[in-house]
Amino acid sequence: MRAKAAPAAIVVVSKEGSGCGAHGLPYFIMDVGLAVENMLLQAVRLGLMVHPTAGWNEETLGESLGVPDDRRVVTVIFVGRPADTDTLDDEIGAREYAA
Repeated sequence: MRAKAAPAAIVVVSKEGSGCGAHGLPYFIMDVGLAVENMLLQAVRLGLMVHPTAGWNEETLGESLGVPDDRRVVTVIFVGRPADTDTLDDEIGAREYAA
């Protein structure tokens, strides 16, 4: 699956400072991570390909989606079906088999 061709994207948003407030630490990030992990595990169990991402511009993405100012875009998860590796272009195919 290529992210650009994924049929679905889940934009995970959280209110900064929500969740446990002990010790002044940002536990909302851990809470989101646990929830995302459960989504990823279930998706794989259902035979889906899922890819959580980072590296996008949070401000631009949040504005384009109407995310309130008191919320953070934590990750974007692309969801789809695994592609036949024979359909990958040379660059992506090389990265896929590099590991």
